[in-house]
Amino acid sequence: MASPAPVILVVEDNPITRKMVRVALQSDGFAVHEAPDGRTALELAARVRPAVVIQDLKLPDIGGIELLECLRRLPGGADVPIIALTGYRPELEHARSATAGFTELLIKPVEPSLLLRVIRTHLPPPESIRERQGLGRRVLVVDDDPVQLKLTRAHLGAAGFAVTGARDGEEALEAARLALDSQEFLTAIRAPLGEPP
Repeated sequence: MASPAPVILVVEDNPITRKMVRVALQSDGFAVHEAPDGRTALELAARVRPAVVIQDLKLPDIGGIELLECLRRLPGGADVPIIALTGYRPELEHARSATAGFTELLIKPVEPSLLLRVIRTHLPPPESIRERQGLGRRVLVVDDDPVQLKLTRAHLGAAGFAVTGARDGEEALEAARLALDSQEFLTAIRAPLGEPP
């Protein structure tokens, strides 16, 4: 039995842009829910639990950063990839500095193929592939951005990897030391970059 299509929430007040995004997503097999404003977006996000949110930064009833923060506070919202769309470069710079953290930032008009590629990178692979990908493998994720660290851990964990997270190089070295025996650790540390130990 096939898995249900991933649900994408599109938050965009411009009906033409919203339709373009919906058509691109539906043609690629995604289930799409649309919201023309922040209030509707929050209601839909709480009800349908989207796999990914695509949101405009300029909405009629709420600012893009404020909506992002509200979405992150919903149950499960901290793990949902949220992709910002904007046609205004100053908004893009402001969004980059948001502490709540957009997963991706894209400039409108966005090519449908780029949008689909970005979405696919943030979705877990199909169940059959997921089971084989990480089975028996360990991975150490190091990122000083707590949102990105959490998203990456969730993505790799869904692919079957045993994931350890670290916020900086010192934590990473300690985690590696604890995970490996002394000889493995020394061999791994001394190996040239890009080469297996």
